[in-house]
Amino acid sequence: MSRKGMVRLDAESNDPELRSELSRIMRDFDVDQVEFDMDDIDERIEPVHRLLTQQVVEINRLFQRFHHSILRMYDPAFAHESMEDFNNFLYVFPVACKAFINYEFVQYLLDHKLKEIGPSEAKTGTVIIYFGQGRIVHAGKIDRGRVVSKWHFGCLWNHRIFEVPEQYGDNVRFFRPISQLAVAATVTEFILSYFASLEK
Repeated sequence: MSRKGMVRLDAESNDPELRSELSRIMRDFDVDQVEFDMDDIDERIEPVHRLLTQQVVEINRLFQRFHHSILRMYDPAFAHESMEDFNNFLYVFPVACKAFINYEFVQYLLDHKLKEIGPSEAKTGTVIIYFGQGRIVHAGKIDRGRVVSKWHFGCLWNHRIFEVPEQYGDNVRFFRPISQLAVAATVTEFILSYFASLEK
């Protein structure tokens, strides 16, 4: 990234060893491994919190080896949400109807609503989408020349473009932000198109 916060992909390092370690941490301390009784959701809070805390500890430890710039973030807009209750796509495209906000919905947004821009046009608020093997795998938002993104159902992080787990791919594209109202309307379109496809 440049000093003015402009995105420069040619200046971004992509360290496979760091990314492999990040993947290991997310795998070893994955909140999805927590089992709980649906009648007692509260019993999940403590083990999930413990795993999220361990993610932070382990990623901070990696600084000694890789001198990365990954920082845990807190977004007041999501203060009412439990970190494990929304994924990276919901962080970028927040709507009430969470069930349909997945990579297929983001692909629908990309095909019908999002306007792509070049890296040099990216600024705070710009949407960044990551691709692996041609498929959407992750998304975040540009914030003063860096990326803020949520890793799976874990923590929210501020990082350089490729300071992410290896499964998030090596290709990125940038898009102008879209309003929450437009996202909500697109969810309705997406659901209708989904059920229409089932009837064919």
